[in-house]
Amino acid sequence: MKEFQDLLALALVGTSRGTLPAPAGTPLADTLGAVQGDPEGVLLSRAALAGMVRLAGRTVDAGGELPAPAAIETLPAAPPRVARHLSAVLQTPLLAEWLALCAEAGWRVPPKHLPALLDLARQSTALRESLRPVLGERGAWLAQFNAAWRFTPAAFSEEAWENATEAQKESLFRDLRQTDPAAARDFLAAQFKTEKVGVRRRLLDVLGGTLTEADSAFEPLLEAALTDRSAEVRTQVQALLLRLPHSAYNRRMAGRVQATLHHEKVGWLDRLRGKQKITLVLPEKLDDDAKRDGLELDPKVKNPALSYFRTLLREVHPQVLTDTLGISPAELVELVASLGAVDQLEQTTLQTAHQPTAKALLPHLPKSVALITLAEPDKVLDYVLAELRNGEGDINRVIYLLGDLPAPWPAGLSANLLKLAQERVQNVSRHSYDYRWESVMGLLAQHGDPQGTLPPPFAPETDESNYVSRYMREKFNETLATLAQRREMQNDFAALKGETP
Repeated sequence: MKEFQDLLALALVGTSRGTLPAPAGTPLADTLGAVQGDPEGVLLSRAALAGMVRLAGRTVDAGGELPAPAAIETLPAAPPRVARHLSAVLQTPLLAEWLALCAEAGWRVPPKHLPALLDLARQSTALRESLRPVLGERGAWLAQFNAAWRFTPAAFSEEAWENATEAQKESLFRDLRQTDPAAARDFLAAQFKTEKVGVRRRLLDVLGGTLTEADSAFEPLLEAALTDRSAEVRTQVQALLLRLPHSAYNRRMAGRVQATLHHEKVGWLDRLRGKQKITLVLPEKLDDDAKRDGLELDPKVKNPALSYFRTLLREVHPQVLTDTLGISPAELVELVASLGAVDQLEQTTLQTAHQPTAKALLPHLPKSVALITLAEPDKVLDYVLAELRNGEGDINRVIYLLGDLPAPWPAGLSANLLKLAQERVQNVSRHSYDYRWESVMGLLAQHGDPQGTLPPPFAPETDESNYVSRYMREKFNETLATLAQRREMQNDFAALKGETP
């Protein structure tokens, strides 16, 4: 349309550098000519009219094929009484609890919340796994229209794998690992080398999260991956082989540890007493498999033999080491402590979750929260209460112990913590308060038992200059509000569970 093109040309150069075209010789000329005023206003008004005429009578562009509708839902939607809580917890740590309660009840997320939840789950593997059981058919169907949401494949298949994103492949393999471990092993062996490094790392993460001593069938694959072109993948593989006590990798490492231990001669009296003196000897050169196992010698460090020994301790399962050396876990701990590497043995013990060595280490490292939770998990609650009874005790230790305590916490512990927090907030001054109790209250709000009796909230601080008291009263009241919210949410789920929504 000539009028529109002429107006567009003027708009490109500006009315100060050109003149308005005189409309003539077209059916629209009289209408355009009737528009008068300042040049800029006339230009815009005539362009609007000409633009509408250009589009008049134009046929609608033909769209593509409509997608197939979502499959029929197999799960009922969460009823309104519990769904109302979802809006309140959507952007909070309580979302995981709501999703768990929903999955336990056998319900799915109401459709209107699906986009927001799929968006939140993009950056959180834990949230994705909590969300998948309650997405329903519509949620899985909706995810296919946004690449960032495609972490919810419906079923494992060759076609699904080829078209999947990295996150989807992680989910597909996790499902296969849970439903058919043998097929997962065969698939990983055939597919691992052909995948990009990001996918390889994700697959190893899935394997690491489910690996048990019974998974020795993965050893050939992991042994081959010790030479992977990615350093990150090689590190993951070493950690997985470490957790397989019967692996050749562990035997090689234990043999190297044994080779570094040199028994010095002692006098006859020490021999009668069963005493021995052991020193560390650095090998002249490493064995042929050492480089593939990630080992190297560094003679430039202050104590090369100790540095090498500590490296070996980091890469050998404690059970294999005690078997190779023919000693008990307690004797292993005494030996390693005498050589100045007990902290390294602690790290390996925790990584392999080897409880006998953890128990042997605990007298040497009585303040290690991680060792306590591994060596004596049934006594974690006792440790927490003992620290709390000792005045404030070691509040840092309490925080770490609470972080490892499975939720929900026992009712007695929750009540004691709430009472202690209340007392400390009540007695706070502007100059003396341990802000670490704020962390305790945060943990209590999320993991404590909400079904107990809650104290009344604090009244607002009347002394405006005491900002510390005002702040901590607000935090305590927030803790009470969260516990009350969780109680109401749990009670609503309990009341409706088993009923047909």
